[in-house]
Amino acid sequence: MFQFSDEKDVRSILDEIWNQPSKAEEILNEILDRNQSVFEFEKTLDN
Repeated sequence: MFQFSDEKDVRSILDEIWNQPSKAEEILNEILDRNQSVFEFEKTLDN
């Protein structure tokens, strides 16, 4: 559903959390899961 890539994406995520605060934890967990591969890739680039 969500993936961080620019300010527009971050704003849409915050809007979604604002509109559905009861789903905030679910939304954030989904973002973390989807971005894990990006974090791992960046970590390998740093090495």
